[in-house]
Amino acid sequence: MERPNEYNWAAISLLVSGIFNIWFGAILGLSLLMLCCGVFWLIPMAIGVLEVVTAARMLAGQRVHSVVPVAGLGLAASVMNFNVIGLAGEVIALALCSSPPIGKWLEADPEGADESW
Repeated sequence: MERPNEYNWAAISLLVSGIFNIWFGAILGLSLLMLCCGVFWLIPMAIGVLEVVTAARMLAGQRVHSVVPVAGLGLAASVMNFNVIGLAGEVIALALCSSPPIGKWLEADPEGADESW
């Protein structure tokens, strides 16, 4: 079964919003570091890194079953960062990953899949 085109678009959307979450988290964290609350923005930055790694795996062609929870965490990180661009990207990624073609492709057993791990 061939990979759906929506999967690639969801990966690109997740990648862009993850980069923006890292960037906004770094800006807010560094600007609020003197107020001793800048360390709280390490959490959205870590979620942004998780998004970028997940999107890279998706673009490499792997079946990433955790894409919907990662996009949901990214949605929360975008809200914490007041990041409208990332929020839009997360909504697009969630909508695309919730579509039936991607669900069927993720649930399909690839030929020669290794069950050892």
